[in-house]
Amino acid sequence: MLSEIKQKISILLIKIVFSPIINKVRKLMQSSCIPEFLMQREIEGYSHIPSFSRIGKRSWTMADTISNHDQHEFKPNSSIVLTISKANHLIIIDKYGRCNYRSIFPFTNPLQITKSWELCVKALFWENDLIILLKQKNSEIIKFYKIRLSCLEENAIFRKEILFDKKLLFSQIDKIDYKRGVFTYNTIAEFQVWDIVGGAIMVTFAKSQEWQLKYSNCYILRYKNIIEGVLMELHKIDKNFKRKLQIMGLKTPFDVEVINESIICFVGALIFAVNFITSDMKIINEGAINKCYELEGDNMIVNFWNGKILLLPNFEKLIELNVFHLLVCDNEHLAVVFDKTASIVYIINKSDCMLINTVSIPRELNLSTIGINEDTYQIFLGTKRGQICILN
Repeated sequence: MLSEIKQKISILLIKIVFSPIINKVRKLMQSSCIPEFLMQREIEGYSHIPSFSRIGKRSWTMADTISNHDQHEFKPNSSIVLTISKANHLIIIDKYGRCNYRSIFPFTNPLQITKSWELCVKALFWENDLIILLKQKNSEIIKFYKIRLSCLEENAIFRKEILFDKKLLFSQIDKIDYKRGVFTYNTIAEFQVWDIVGGAIMVTFAKSQEWQLKYSNCYILRYKNIIEGVLMELHKIDKNFKRKLQIMGLKTPFDVEVINESIICFVGALIFAVNFITSDMKIINEGAINKCYELEGDNMIVNFWNGKILLLPNFEKLIELNVFHLLVCDNEHLAVVFDKTASIVYIINKSDCMLINTVSIPRELNLSTIGINEDTYQIFLGTKRGQICILN
């Protein structure tokens, strides 16, 4: 009896002495790693399939945020899955679910994920970096982080290898402090990653008609349906450019494209382009635009309702083809335009915007598609009957 009492007392003393150490070790393990079976269960247990959005012909794909029991899955490049677990860990895993490339990063200060962040996380890949964008729920704070993928070795647990590339904080203060790298704007409700070109991030922020677009070191700001353009380096603002846009009095919604070294804005019947290196601006006013076609090599064909063709980024020359209903294809050097109304194929040299050849096609072929071979430059014409014609 006495021995049992001594044994119980000794066990109690051991628990009292070692319980704080055990708790600390347990917390440390929870913050640094997740068991293999638990991670597999979290990844395999989702029921939502991420939706993908693709911009133009870029080489990357970005997944939209999804929600499944406080868990997010991303498949930005179709080979790696990102998950934020219920324990607020970022898990990176390959597309087969084998975890042979796995990194578990506990989100601790300053990169902290709490419940207020969970529905506002986006991720995308660019070359050897993973870029994570976090937006705090019901607030205007957005953070950007860049992680070097070379750190993602097998079974690696990394903290210090995180590269904090840039942090942008947004609040309700209508102020921009360029020198500190802190950008604030008025009442931003949501944000969307649109593009990565030349190592730069393009992001739009929107609430009704308030948004900001960033390309490299250039910004175009649109606020309360009035366009204010700011072409700048990080510590320099070109106020002349801002005045030019305000004088033009553009008050209608517009679309933006980035071609070579220029930002192209389509505003109603007006096109203007701003070179973000030289600050030169060109304006084209040919009336309403019928349709735009994005080509390879950062080119674009713009078809106006007056029948003219403009091959961007060459703003000096418009091709008067009188086409209105067209099919377009291209390769590195040639653009092929098929006028469905006149049944004529136009072959254009993309480098100098010269019309090389014009070929009339019998209407009875009833063409529905066109294509061009990358190597042989042969042009393929597809009919609605499923026939394929080759135009040498």
